[in-house]
Amino acid sequence: MCRRVHSTVGVFGLGVMAFQLNCGAAIYDLSADFSPNSNPNGVWSYGYSAGLGGAMTPYANHFQHALGLDVWSAGTTIYDTPTMSFNPTASTVALTGPSDNVVWAPGQVNLQPGSSQLSSVRFTAPQSGQYEVRGAYSSGDQYYGATTDVHILKNGISIYDGTIAGKTAVSSFDESLQLGMGDYLDFEVGRGALGLGWDSTGLQVQVIPIPEPCALNLFVLGMLLLKGFRARRCGATT
Repeated sequence: MCRRVHSTVGVFGLGVMAFQLNCGAAIYDLSADFSPNSNPNGVWSYGYSAGLGGAMTPYANHFQHALGLDVWSAGTTIYDTPTMSFNPTASTVALTGPSDNVVWAPGQVNLQPGSSQLSSVRFTAPQSGQYEVRGAYSSGDQYYGATTDVHILKNGISIYDGTIAGKTAVSSFDESLQLGMGDYLDFEVGRGALGLGWDSTGLQVQVIPIPEPCALNLFVLGMLLLKGFRARRCGATT
């Protein structure tokens, strides 16, 4: 008969600690993951659609604005065309003029719709599972304030609809969704009532697998370590 092992907890703890050194939380963050070089970029794609739920056309043009902004665009400017712009700096950036005042906080993404197009960001699920989707839309324009319609669509079907109306307007979301591998979520901004000049709308998004794969891996590893340790101890005492 095997004798009782009193150091099981210690061995389990050492195994978990060692594994944690190479095990990070799986969080997909639109701003942290932003790429000025690739579109698609991993799980993220940037583009525009002709209508809500329509096919997304990826932005083909990237350039850096004079203010230091990274811009993906359907055209060659930040004006009068669908765009996605990102502030990669540690300082707030403001585009000001006689009738403009668009603001980007550090690390902020702004979506600008076109005359009839919606500006879009797409997340494509890398694996099947439950995901927490959280974030917010807000007004990037601080002159009049954006007046846009904002949406989240799952595989082309709207599951969240809101509006941004005014400088301080915020439309927050926190959804738990079941996604299959390859399912996609589109975060879209449509044109508001005041025209293109005042429709810049901020977007923050985090998509988090539930439970995080890292936590599951730690549990499985711990159980395997425990089983192996007990087996060795039993073999040594028979």
